[in-house]
Amino acid sequence: GLLRKILLPLRRREFAAAEHMATTQANLISAVSVGLSNYLLQRHATAADLILPPVMDASAFAFDGEIRAAMRRKMDLDSRRVFVCIYGSDFGWQAQYLLKNWWTQHSKEHPDDVLLIVARQPESVAMAELESCGGEVMLKSVAHEDMANLLFAADAALLLREDRLVNRVASPVK
Repeated sequence: GLLRKILLPLRRREFAAAEHMATTQANLISAVSVGLSNYLLQRHATAADLILPPVMDASAFAFDGEIRAAMRRKMDLDSRRVFVCIYGSDFGWQAQYLLKNWWTQHSKEHPDDVLLIVARQPESVAMAELESCGGEVMLKSVAHEDMANLLFAADAALLLREDRLVNRVASPVK
């Protein structure tokens, strides 16, 4: 505890100094989001010269009613509303507790809805905790190339994150 109280502020200052030096002495600054560029402008009076957001094949995510119907039949979802939440890992920023809090409340008000969790690492999802909240919870792991088809089955997708700087400036598309 004491070591952490001493070292953490020192590390923060060290990182802030390195960030300032990098942004004020760089020949070119690129960022993954407008949010990150705005952060740099606010903090260091230097905006990104170039914003290079991640790209995706938008045609792969163009809605297809036939694929939606097929995916819903395959997962036996009928006409129930489905909410998809995507987890990439068990890192803290995945904020599973936010999903648990939301699902606890939502499933009480809408007991027929389904929460479909898509996880790259299924073992990282605290399924027992989520299932104890009520409602139906499903867990799937799919290859990247199958993600669009799985999302077609959903009525809404959730990306729950804590309100922290890193989440405000992160890349908006995964």
